[in-house]
Amino acid sequence: MFSFLDTFPDLRVIALLAAAPLAWRIGQTIPARLGRISVVLSAGLSLFLASISDLWMSSQSGETLWPSVLQQSLVYLPLALSASLLVRMIRASREKSNTPQPSSQTVWLWSSLILLALIPAGVYRLARISQTTDRLQELQSQSRIGEFVALSQELITIAPAVSFQDQPLAEVLPPTELQLQSMTAALSQVQDRYQKGRLLAMLGRRDEALDVLDLDPSREENPAEVCLLAGTIYEHNADWSKSRVWYERARQQLKQSNSTKSSLWATAYRGLGFSHRKQGHNRAAEAAYLKLLELEPTAETHFLLAQFYENAQAGEKSAFHLQQAVALNAEKFRPLAADLKAKLQSHQFSCFQIWRD
Repeated sequence: MFSFLDTFPDLRVIALLAAAPLAWRIGQTIPARLGRISVVLSAGLSLFLASISDLWMSSQSGETLWPSVLQQSLVYLPLALSASLLVRMIRASREKSNTPQPSSQTVWLWSSLILLALIPAGVYRLARISQTTDRLQELQSQSRIGEFVALSQELITIAPAVSFQDQPLAEVLPPTELQLQSMTAALSQVQDRYQKGRLLAMLGRRDEALDVLDLDPSREENPAEVCLLAGTIYEHNADWSKSRVWYERARQQLKQSNSTKSSLWATAYRGLGFSHRKQGHNRAAEAAYLKLLELEPTAETHFLLAQFYENAQAGEKSAFHLQQAVALNAEKFRPLAADLKAKLQSHQFSCFQIWRD
């Protein structure tokens, strides 16, 4: 009951704001003497229909609009109406009920208010579902199991029928929840600080992971793996300065040990590029990404560079790496390339490069 109230508060705000103009207009047609009973009836109706909203919201997916339209009509519009009437009562409005005869202007007004009340909130909900699904893809690719499960549980409350990687998310989630439980149970058996910190980070317990790693920048014996994990955790915390520091320490450790592990070098340069980019250090970010390209001349690296150069408004370089990415893996990157090409074409001055150091 009332599961729609549990998560994504922005959806409720948008829904109420969209319904407010129509609710206000309807309220103007209700005589002042019926204000109190109308407040009670509309609020009661909204609460009752909210309690049974699973009957239609269970069909909400990332493509269906009609459950949101019903939610607007049956839950948010009566709720907004009760609020509108209550405000009118508080302001002691005593307007008489004079319902005008429909004219072309009135019909257009009512039609516009109805469309505003029903459609934008549903479209916003679909966009929010799509955005959250993309975020789930990212979390899964980074093995962030704890955050994946938590966000999936939230998404299912607003879109029970949503799909994830061509499967119902409701079917994908239970095995992942079991994996999460298994990883949590295994924590007590792990003694190595790196392995325990890594496990805690995967569970989404990043502060605990940092405590377990016992980080000290002055400590020389921090191995590269620990430094990389610390950089990744700070990156996920959006602490770009600390993230960059630990990725750089990892790079130094790899250099001092003459490491030949290309995957560790690639992680360090990828992290350095991202941290520098977030701090606006485009020159340093470019240098790190080009080092990454030397280590991993893959379609993924070329596409990463294409995104970087597009963000920096270096259109020609972005287009070149975009072509390379599609040439190496057309199946994966051709659909993504279309969106990036559209962004490139929208830049009026794509030949300019914007660097901030």
